[in-house]
Amino acid sequence: MGSLYRSEHEHVFVWRVGTISHTNNIQLGSYGRNRTNVWRYPGANSFGPGRAEMLELHPTVKPIRLLVDAILDVFKTGGVGT
Repeated sequence: MGSLYRSEHEHVFVWRVGTISHTNNIQLGSYGRNRTNVWRYPGANSFGPGRAEMLELHPTVKPIRLLVDAILDVFKTGGVGT
């Protein structure tokens, strides 16, 4: 946080368990989900109501919608993530 430039990205790692092929709910928009490797969501760094409460939970709190979208990208409908 004290460097010259501030990063606008974080790495996300996705693993699968076992030998079953992975689930891809994006497939270049075939399922209506078009994604890139840069996701933009409003963050807690904007000044607004509730900011202090969010930062008390964790200094780099992530938007819930970001986590929901990541889960929807790789879980089967009716599976663990839905």
